[in-house]
Amino acid sequence: MKKLFIIFFTAVLLLPVYAQEAELNITIENAFDENSETLVYGDRYEDEDTDFGQPEKTGGGFARQRFEIGFVGLDAGFSNDLLAFSEFFQKDILIDLNKIKNDVRDDGLNLFLGVFVRVLSIDIKNINIAGGIWDFGFFSGADGNIHFNLPKSLFTLISEGNIKQRSFSGTISASGGVFANAGLSGYAKFGNLRVGVKPALYTPLAFIPKSGINYYFNSNEKLSVTTDGEIVVYTPFIDNGELKFGFDMSLEGEYNLFSFLDVGAGLSHIPLAAAQLNKGMQLKAKFEFAPDALLSDDIEIPDLEFDSNENYSKSVKVRRPFGFDVYARYKPFSTEFLVLKPNIGFTVDTNNSEGFFNVGLDAQLNLKDIFIVNLGTGYKEAIWKQRLALALNLRAFELDLEGSLQSHDFIGSFSGQGFGLGIGLRFGW
Repeated sequence: MKKLFIIFFTAVLLLPVYAQEAELNITIENAFDENSETLVYGDRYEDEDTDFGQPEKTGGGFARQRFEIGFVGLDAGFSNDLLAFSEFFQKDILIDLNKIKNDVRDDGLNLFLGVFVRVLSIDIKNINIAGGIWDFGFFSGADGNIHFNLPKSLFTLISEGNIKQRSFSGTISASGGVFANAGLSGYAKFGNLRVGVKPALYTPLAFIPKSGINYYFNSNEKLSVTTDGEIVVYTPFIDNGELKFGFDMSLEGEYNLFSFLDVGAGLSHIPLAAAQLNKGMQLKAKFEFAPDALLSDDIEIPDLEFDSNENYSKSVKVRRPFGFDVYARYKPFSTEFLVLKPNIGFTVDTNNSEGFFNVGLDAQLNLKDIFIVNLGTGYKEAIWKQRLALALNLRAFELDLEGSLQSHDFIGSFSGQGFGLGIGLRFGW
């Protein structure tokens, strides 16, 4: 039985692997990722970890009561914390190095790519079992994010040269992962209490442990420029690449405290078994320049060389980021017509020993489950997002659209330093 279970989920996981290869050629990003707040359909997040059901059905509404199938779900985004994209869509592009140097934060220039892809989801709804109302489902897809960083010292060197400062050093770094996943969901409502569980198998499509290329510039006595370091990428798409599976579980509980207030909490990606990767691709940059006489006529500047080793072998255990979140759903009219949802929590990336504080606020307007508008602001895993989502639900068919502005900086998230787009389709009755 165990072998059949593994074979079944391996086949399902291969669906998002190939869909990822086809669809993400132009998107790999993430936004989003499953650890970012992805497509918002009504009050529920399409991120498979964060919410286990739909809003409670309103009388006479169009919410699906029996089953629901999702075939398409794609959400992708990109952001930085320095330049607005409007600066690149001008007739004459002016690059002010001094301004760029002054605007770069102390931690350098941060870039973020995120993606969420739903390949298939199936939900069977409102089954009466043992005095409770149960929903059961299956889902498969891919999501994740990649972070890049360019240190501030690099921009200082480019803009000012070495007149004021004779030596510079820094690290160009990268980290993150994109995961294919497939799992089952079950959630039940007993009176005012709703609980849910989602076990899932996952496999890394791309995983970059936090690493980077170091550079050193010194002109105190004589000029020398050197680089070292490496960036390692684990992916099944390289020669002799491998699919390795991990297993985790997500839990959630929600309680209707008053007619106008629900409170809830969730745990996402509780690690049960890590995916152990053994083969990766190693990227190295090599550059050494130390002329003895700067005024010599025969100085030759060497080329920057990149070495790629696809036979890199170093075992690493990979877990999806663990998250904890608490939230409230305030309903001023004691119905689902208007819902305000503040949340607070944290994410822990055990792969890179990093932790993130998360906070957000969503406002949802629900017109009989036919037309749903969601406006939200949030800070999650070091990314600010200002989001607008629309859902048109005709019960048999639902179209979901989302747009977002995002950045590592709160002000920058309003100035076009990043953006995200999402679309989803659902069918059912």
